[in-house]
Amino acid sequence: MFQLGPATPGLLAVNANLNFAQVCGGRSSTAIATLYNVGPADLHVSSFSRVSGSLDFTIISGPSTPATISPDSSVAFTIQFTPTGTGAESA
Repeated sequence: MFQLGPATPGLLAVNANLNFAQVCGGRSSTAIATLYNVGPADLHVSSFSRVSGSLDFTIISGPSTPATISPDSSVAFTIQFTPTGTGAESA
C-alpha cells in the first residue's frame, strides 16, 4: 500500500494504475502515479511512501517531499515492481 500524506489546502486528483500484471522473476515493471492540483491554491503534499506490503515495490523517482504543487500543475512518482519470488504480491 502506498500512502499520500496530508495534502492541503488545494484539491487533489490522483491518476494511477498500479496493476503490474504478470512480471517474471529477474525482470521489473514500472508504473506512474500522477498527483494533480485541480484547485485554485497551492497544494502542499507532506509525503508519498510505501507503508505496507511487499518490499518488491519501490518508489524510484518523483519529487522530494514535502512538495508544493501549484494550481493546474502535477507531479509524478514512478513505482517499480521487481519480484524476488513467485506468486501474487501486493503493496
